[in-house]
This record gives sequence, structure tokens and C-alpha cells, in this order.
Amino acid sequence: MGRREPITAETALIYRYRDPHYSSSKDMRRFKAVSIAPFVILLIVVIATWDNLAEGAWGIGFTLTMGCLVYWFMAYQRCHEIRLSDDGSCELETPRRVYRLHASQIKSVSTDEDGESTTDYDIKFEGGTVSVTAWPDFDDFIRRLEVLNPSLDLTDFRLLRS
Repeated sequence: MGRREPITAETALIYRYRDPHYSSSKDMRRFKAVSIAPFVILLIVVIATWDNLAEGAWGIGFTLTMGCLVYWFMAYQRCHEIRLSDDGSCELETPRRVYRLHASQIKSVSTDEDGESTTDYDIKFEGGTVSVTAWPDFDDFIRRLEVLNPSLDLTDFRLLRS
């Protein structure tokens, strides 16, 4: 067994917050299949019901564009792990990339704007926004982030328990 280094003033403690439902690429493949299915059905309906070539081409183009946009947003802009350090460094991990920030760069955390969701939050930072599903320890992340970034805007935030 390896020896653990003691935590000193030079070593910052890192807190990890993970989406318990995001576990593997197998889950991602399942998500892809479920998210694309409605657009495939819509595409078949458009092809079966068009009257002329121009209407059909517009219908197919619109359906494919909307399907790609919804898939891209849902699959690649949802954060599945957050790492927050005592020194203020923060990493927001999405399937597409890892955003490396300082806590002071995070502008706000708000309840998702659609109003229908009861567990989605948006983390807005300099350069972008990621969506997060409320995890069991999400309130701990918010408390620690508030300490590291006193200017954090939480006016549109409300902690929702499931």
C-alpha cells in the first residue's frame, strides 16, 4: 500500500461532486439511442407525408438540424463531475471537455430557466455555462463555493430536494 501524504498548507484538499447516474460510456450509448429515436420517427413521418420535393427537403433539414442541436446540448453541455479545491481551483467536467476555473470566475448558480425541471441548475462562468443535475451533495458544493467566491450571484438559486 502506498503512503498517503499529509495535508499541509501547500496541499489543498479537493472535494469531488459526481453525478451518481453517470457511470460509463455504456450509459452514454444508451442516452444517444433514446435521444435520437424521436427525431428518427419524425424524419420518417416527414418523408412519408411530403407533397413535393421542396417541402420534403425543408422538413428533413429542419428535423436533422433540431435533432443534432438537442443531442449536442444534452450530451455535451451537461456536467457530470465537479472538483473544487480549498485554494479556489474548480474543474467542471463534461463529456466534451474539462473547464478549469478559479472559483472567482464563476458568476452565478441558478435554477434552470425552463421552470419545469425540479433538479437542474445552470452554472454560469466567464466564457460559458454548463448544466448540472442536483446531486445529493450539491448543497455542500454551493456552501464551499460561496466561501471561496463571496460575489457569487445566488439570487435565482433555490435548493430543490428530490
